[in-house]
Amino acid sequence: MSQSYFEESDNSKQINFKSLQKELGPKCRIPEYDICEKAQAGLSAVIDFKDVSSVLQTKQKDAQGLVIHKAEELRGNTNIRLLHVKGGRKLQIRLVQPTAKVLNNNDSYVLILPNKIIIWNGRMSSIMKKAKAADLADTVKRKRSYGCSCRFIQTVEHFGKNISHIMLKCFQEEPCVVNNTVNFTDADFENLITKTNMVFEVEGFDELGNKNLIFNPELSCKPLKRSNLNSSKAYVFDFGTEVYLWIGSKYDKSNLVIEKQLALKYFENTQNSYLQE
Repeated sequence: MSQSYFEESDNSKQINFKSLQKELGPKCRIPEYDICEKAQAGLSAVIDFKDVSSVLQTKQKDAQGLVIHKAEELRGNTNIRLLHVKGGRKLQIRLVQPTAKVLNNNDSYVLILPNKIIIWNGRMSSIMKKAKAADLADTVKRKRSYGCSCRFIQTVEHFGKNISHIMLKCFQEEPCVVNNTVNFTDADFENLITKTNMVFEVEGFDELGNKNLIFNPELSCKPLKRSNLNSSKAYVFDFGTEVYLWIGSKYDKSNLVIEKQLALKYFENTQNSYLQE
């Protein structure tokens, strides 16, 4: 999965108000009426969302269109995403294949659908993992990430042997047993995942007028901190199962086609078979 991110605000919303049917004359006006008048105007307001909707759609297409659209073609079914929460002192979150077979009793997961978010906690999942999964689910719901617009979050505490019918229905799979095997300890998983973090910097135009991705050893293979990023630069993050294009707030955003093409080209060259389905 590949995504591009940068902040851009738009204040072009327009609200049309209906005129009040009856007005009080100056002699009949009372102090509280001004407040009541504003309240009535608010209740009588008619908001035209057509312009707002088109603006938001245009902004989203301009900001994410190329990378997001292509990523959907490469990724296959983007209507369901499963995030794995694992680790000890420094919990890690990774996108994994959305299937019941990857669920493990030792960890927590967040299943994201267009209209639903489910937190799945394994029988032996720690309090820290459960708390992190809950925080992640709340963030996705609040920010409507991954195109999710659900109204509530459902939590499944697994205590049995087989996967619950709720999860199987979401995955559209047959009943199966939950995995109890620990392939990596939490500490080993943290170290392994951290070492796979790759950061590339978008280099300016060279002699041939081309931009290139340059590997950044100072930011790679270690926990990523926003304070270490230069707001006047653009980066491509490779987190194994996810590729992001990060645009600094001071970076020239007049034309980001080349940056998106670089991120997309890198994404297409990844060796993760799950992503390339």
